[in-house]
Amino acid sequence: MRRTGSFKMWVPLKNNLKSPSRSRLIAFVWLCASLAVTISLFSAIALKADSSSMAAGAKDLTSSLPLNSPMPHDSVPIPGSLKINLEADPVTKLEAFLAIPYRVDGTIDERANFTLWGDPQRVFQSPGLNCSGFLLSATRFLKGVNFTLLEAKRDILGDSGVASENGEDWDFGLDVVLNLAGADAKLYPDHGLQGRIVDDKGTVLGLGVNIHGPEFLELLASLQNDRLYLFAISKPDRRFKGGISYYHNGLILKGPDGETWLYHSTHRAGVNRVNLNAERGLSAFRISFPETARGERRILLVETGFDYHAKPVLRLGYTASIFGPVAF
Repeated sequence: MRRTGSFKMWVPLKNNLKSPSRSRLIAFVWLCASLAVTISLFSAIALKADSSSMAAGAKDLTSSLPLNSPMPHDSVPIPGSLKINLEADPVTKLEAFLAIPYRVDGTIDERANFTLWGDPQRVFQSPGLNCSGFLLSATRFLKGVNFTLLEAKRDILGDSGVASENGEDWDFGLDVVLNLAGADAKLYPDHGLQGRIVDDKGTVLGLGVNIHGPEFLELLASLQNDRLYLFAISKPDRRFKGGISYYHNGLILKGPDGETWLYHSTHRAGVNRVNLNAERGLSAFRISFPETARGERRILLVETGFDYHAKPVLRLGYTASIFGPVAF
């Protein structure tokens, strides 16, 4: 090889052939450079257009997620941020929910989106559940049924509509419990489902028993091992015409070892649990729902048809989601 001219470009020589003339070499180099610039320019334009198209597509996907068809009723939606072992026992399954932050009106819809009860078109990328949102999501996994938002919040007793004498949605928390419990539900204590109870002072009370009274301890002692109980808590509430609301709910899981685990989502702690069989756990629960001068905090339990040792048949699959892969 030898250098040619002032360009200092190396040109191979074969079989004693003469190197190209300087003018032809310059033209050849210029042509290659022009072609390279042209290709780069068109590639950049195409890439930008493709990126814009992908961004628009992603935006459309995000906005259309809540509008997709629901998953099958026997498939349970799992947001990608939840790591749930579907083969585990119920207590281990519920550990996946612990410490999820509290979000006002927060829930998970039947398509695995973190959303709101009152605005299911809104989708959140971060987890957040209120008490009813946690109860709905946890019950799906424990019973193996993909309850929809509409099914869960149905006014099952027909007493909390716009024209209700007690105020609209005064018993929302109770409605969710009864809808999830199913037709084979059993009340604890079994006083029926009369909407209003008035004591001898004329104070409107909720169903169930006083959280701070001895009857609550008796109620806990009557619970059976390997059972799932959903609960709703009522309080005096001036925001509603009837003076009362069922404003909180959750679940109690009594496992084979006799521990009575209460799970719920609260403003301060998000999704958490306490063992009601332990004095410390019982005390913490009662402190969270203090007695007031306006009246009692009362709790109603509903036993559901649930086999602790059975593993619900959950079909597994994956679907596109802004949270990553979603198993269902």
